[in-house]
Amino acid sequence: MTLTASKLRENVYRILDEVLATGTPVEIERNGRLLRIVPVEASPGSADAARWIERPDAITGDIEDTVLVSPAVVLELQFLHEIGRLAVGAEEVATALNVQFDIRLCPLAFSAVAHSALELSWTRDPFDRLIVGHASAGSHGLVTKDKLIHEHFAGASW
Repeated sequence: MTLTASKLRENVYRILDEVLATGTPVEIERNGRLLRIVPVEASPGSADAARWIERPDAITGDIEDTVLVSPAVVLELQFLHEIGRLAVGAEEVATALNVQFDIRLCPLAFSAVAHSALELSWTRDPFDRLIVGHASAGSHGLVTKDKLIHEHFAGASW
């Protein structure tokens, strides 16, 4: 999308939020030259990335009212990005979910997740096994469109 500087000025915050949410760059034409606004992926040490790191003490209020995501989901998103099936990296998705919707990493211990996943012999997908194991070990629901997960995990919805 290419905009004039005047259009950018009129809608600067909406445009910036859209770039962050979608990852799609916006070009601005100014005096016959193009400028580009692009999102920059958070580096592991950045403030946005730090918000996403597992911090059980950062969850305030009732954990039952908090939307959490399994770290296995983040790993699967990165894998999908690396094989070209997802345009953006996991850190960018995770940061956007955290900033826009206050979705956080579940602090459940990996040992509990792995123990629960051991019993899920209905799938050979290691990500699905870990994600469902995480939901099961934490007695959480799981939002997914995966039909196989719906067939085997009563806590699945969508």
